[in-house]
Amino acid sequence: MKPSILVHVIWGVTASIAFTVGAVVFNRASPATSADSVFGPSTLVRSGHRESITRGQSLDNSENQSLDSSGTRIPLPPSEAKARTFEILAQSNRISRLRQLCTLLEQMDGSNWREVMEGFARQTKHEFRINTAEWQLMIERVGEVAGATAISEAFDSNSGSDESRGRALLVGWAAGDAKAASDWFKIQPLETQQQLFEPFCKGLARSAPRQALDMVIAQPQKMQESLIPLIVEGAIQRGGFSEAEQLLDDVRYRGDTQDETRAKLLSALVNRRLTVGRWQNDTSEALSWFDRYLDMPSAADQLPSLIRASASSNGEQTVNWLETRIARLPSDEARTALLTLADSWQKKAPDQFLAWINANPTHPQRDAMLEVTVTSFLSNGNYEEAQRRARMIAEPQRRAKMETAVKTETPTNPVFTTRKSTK
Repeated sequence: MKPSILVHVIWGVTASIAFTVGAVVFNRASPATSADSVFGPSTLVRSGHRESITRGQSLDNSENQSLDSSGTRIPLPPSEAKARTFEILAQSNRISRLRQLCTLLEQMDGSNWREVMEGFARQTKHEFRINTAEWQLMIERVGEVAGATAISEAFDSNSGSDESRGRALLVGWAAGDAKAASDWFKIQPLETQQQLFEPFCKGLARSAPRQALDMVIAQPQKMQESLIPLIVEGAIQRGGFSEAEQLLDDVRYRGDTQDETRAKLLSALVNRRLTVGRWQNDTSEALSWFDRYLDMPSAADQLPSLIRASASSNGEQTVNWLETRIARLPSDEARTALLTLADSWQKKAPDQFLAWINANPTHPQRDAMLEVTVTSFLSNGNYEEAQRRARMIAEPQRRAKMETAVKTETPTNPVFTTRKSTK
């Protein structure tokens, strides 16, 4: 394998490219335009009887015959696996196609995975269908059932596209069997481990996120930048948001964990909380959740984005939350948070913000918050409103400074017309 310090390419995209380029590797049949001409008559043999499946016909009726007495999927004979793969990928209805493919993948094992891959490759060569999502599902399942064998075959081909496929296979293997994949990974040469570290951790995060995090903690911070979000994503998918939170709780006070690593974990959790909050049109909830992490050294880096998002949803609730926690924040962080709040609140709900300003004439940060809005109005070209806000500042020197700034920025051209005042 070619040496590499770190794999930075997203495996899903490269797997798609690998599939398109590598189709010829798996295809040794002469050109054809139907399942019959590619594989011979599409007749499937199952449990002592024969069942004919024609092009375009749904395979749903045959799915219930693939279970044994315990309800476990019976592996397909290799020749049948190839034909069924070809037919499933020809289904025009995407939901039906993916459902039937998932059933097929449950019937894939170490005896028939090559035929399933060949079915994909021939479908592309003969029908020109490129089933990217289906390929990704299949290749991870191959990793689960074939493990080291499939990975070795991919890398031994000395093809760049097959090398990308090998990484995708490793993701599936580590996700499906963390112990077997870990045992294999540990005995690989250092060069190989460096090359495959990212896909291995990505798969491991889905089955054993804590183990994946322990491995990543020992890596340089630059490498952690891309891997920690993958680990958090895997933990959430495996056990919900609480499992991802537990990752941070477990290392919060560990001596072998750097503050930068904890900061990256916290950032990933905050980003997910805000993302969901935006979907639900309530980003203020993320700020309430953040209270438990407010005392972390890296909290100051996350607080502005949380304040900004929360103020956009509910400015009054945000200022109340912040007021009750001012004592827990260093003075500079508290001031930054209040100024961030003022800027976001003013932009989202100017009437509410102005009402709060008028109701709190002695607030220690009132003038600073007004100064922020003056600057904001100046940047937007609303010079009239900027001047109005500057005059509201109580402290004489600060007020004079901002009034001078407004005069300096306001155009002197007589044709200039200010924007409508925002009250």
